[in-house]
Amino acid sequence: MSILDAATTWTLDKLSASYRRRHNPVYRTVDRFRLLISAHKLEITQILRFVPKEWKWSLAQLQDDAALLQALDLQKLSWFAKWLGVKLDWLEGTSDQIYGTFRFYKRIGLLPKMLARRRLVHEGLEIVAFADSAEPLDMNARFRQELALVFSVPIATIGDTEIRRFVVSTDNWPWDHAPCRWDLKMLARAASNLPATIIPIIPVPRKTVVALYKGERFPAQDIPSGIGRFEQLEDYGLTAAEGGNGRESDDLTELLRQPARQLASLFPAKPK
Repeated sequence: MSILDAATTWTLDKLSASYRRRHNPVYRTVDRFRLLISAHKLEITQILRFVPKEWKWSLAQLQDDAALLQALDLQKLSWFAKWLGVKLDWLEGTSDQIYGTFRFYKRIGLLPKMLARRRLVHEGLEIVAFADSAEPLDMNARFRQELALVFSVPIATIGDTEIRRFVVSTDNWPWDHAPCRWDLKMLARAASNLPATIIPIIPVPRKTVVALYKGERFPAQDIPSGIGRFEQLEDYGLTAAEGGNGRESDDLTELLRQPARQLASLFPAKPK
């Protein structure tokens, strides 16, 4: 066999293996597992710090896809899905929705219980809003401004890197729709009582907002450092006397006349 024939055969073998891998649903789980780890700012080798010791995982297993595939049984996939807050069927490769349904539109009063059920009652709770426009929010804008809402809590720290578990609101939040707008303003008021919590409004492309509220995108990649430089939801939910910018003050005044919409705190009261 000539050198050219040998090279051609090697290339075809590689392409064939690559094709088989791309079309093998089993290996989709390995690919998604690696994506899940990197999307949470973790190196694959670092997860040995967190997995149960009885698993007896090794670096060799993490490096080799075939060995990792053998190690990822249903119990372990379920553990990672719960730890990082993603859907098990996404991790198994059978769904494109990464995050489960979390809706509280017109149910803002139930939000504290919903947060507790999703293990979000934590002093490190952060809330981020993503807007599909760089323009300030305007209830009277001639174009629709939609927002996506993301909650997260810290679950681990490696050096200066904080690992967070995310929960995504699968409601879309059009600002021109008064019930949506008022729910978000009440959320900002309730969050203002938490330690060092602000709700930045980060402008991103519309397709990113849609992917986020559909639960089909990891939020961490869209959260830049220095979020304090962005406009904040508190600017619309707090009066100037309360520390906000008093934007859309007439709308806020109307909201505060409706006691049924009030939300005192994001966290349930502790039993005495």
